[in-house]
Amino acid sequence: MARRPAALPLLILGLVAYNLSQFAPGFVSPVLGRSRAPVVSRLAEPEVVDVEVSELVKLEEDIEAQIQEAEKNEDQSKMTRLSRLLVLTRSSAAATAWQTTKELKSKVGTSMAGAIREFVGKEDYDINDVATKVEERVSSAVTNLENVYLTADAAKSAPEGTTPIILSDVVRPVAGQMKEAGKEAVLAFTGKEDYKFGDISKEAASRAKTAVANLLGQEEYKFGDVTKQAVNKAMDAVSSFTGKEDYKFGDITKSLLRKALDYLESDDEKEKK
Repeated sequence: MARRPAALPLLILGLVAYNLSQFAPGFVSPVLGRSRAPVVSRLAEPEVVDVEVSELVKLEEDIEAQIQEAEKNEDQSKMTRLSRLLVLTRSSAAATAWQTTKELKSKVGTSMAGAIREFVGKEDYDINDVATKVEERVSSAVTNLENVYLTADAAKSAPEGTTPIILSDVVRPVAGQMKEAGKEAVLAFTGKEDYKFGDISKEAASRAKTAVANLLGQEEYKFGDVTKQAVNKAMDAVSSFTGKEDYKFGDITKSLLRKALDYLESDDEKEKK
């Protein structure tokens, strides 16, 4: 009588073939008989963006997903609230990009995202309350860093050879950016019209760009030419997503941050040479 093949070797063969199919997209399992279909995600890929700014990308993903859900439920009131927060989120990306160190980018970006996220599920809020919360969170986060001083005079006592952080120089432009973004958000999304997701995304990007341009043009804030160029180039990126069929949630904030950071990093390399 012919012996039947043992079950254990067959099981091992099956597991090996299955694992190969996970890592080799074109591999066809002799046991399973087919390769797995690729999964297409509607979310942006966070690994493309540095970890210190990923919270803003996640926030944009969440807001956009909720806007689309509200559209399905025909909840225009919720869409209005979320759309305004989307403008603030994209403006926050610019405020994060112009920070001078990686540590500051991390603290500012994360705290801004956390502050805005507090209002995502609220049914009633004043847009100015969001700006106030952002200012509080950023102030608290930056204060806990080393070598931070309240004023320029106080910063004169910083250890020689170090670069002191003047709290007001960080917080004031961030607070100003949120106020500008809040104005644009309310002007864009009054709650009197019916909105569609695609139109919301385009309008939020445009309003964020306007808010950033308005702030950069104010003489009271001391932005260097390189910083202005970097942020303006990054904001130009938002228009590249208009009408894109393969747009993923979080793409605009991710691209905005990446382009600004790349520009600033390349400028740093030029100075070193």
